[in-house]
Amino acid sequence: MTGSDSAIATLKEGCVHEVAIRPLQPDERDLSDTKLADRIVAEVGCKPIGDSWRPITSPDLEDYARRGFSFDLAYTTCRIDEDDRAHQLADLIFAQFDRGRRCLVNVSDNPWTSKGYSSTPTTDWTFDMTIVTIDSNKVGVLCFTAED
Repeated sequence: MTGSDSAIATLKEGCVHEVAIRPLQPDERDLSDTKLADRIVAEVGCKPIGDSWRPITSPDLEDYARRGFSFDLAYTTCRIDEDDRAHQLADLIFAQFDRGRRCLVNVSDNPWTSKGYSSTPTTDWTFDMTIVTIDSNKVGVLCFTAED
């Protein structure tokens, strides 16, 4: 994310594609959540999806992220990490945001519990789930990817 304060880390090859959190810029404070989501995903090399972003509530958001750290996105019953570590990672990321945060996701339902979810891809990977989190001061993106 050239020219902005950011934290980008690849946590696991083939699991977490990107995680980034940065301050909102002055010109972004009046953007819609979908435009802001498109901006941050483009900054980390993902694809903007416009009106295909879906709002997600906090309990669902945390469940999606924890499962993303615990289980493969393509083979959803294949464990890739322990639940304790997955909870720690998800909690660490979301603790960076105010309680009044707003969140968007590119999937219609939980990929690990729904047999019929759909998604609007933000990457070239076969499977991806991207979460954008926004509060009054920051914006962040967490993108899980997998191949079958």
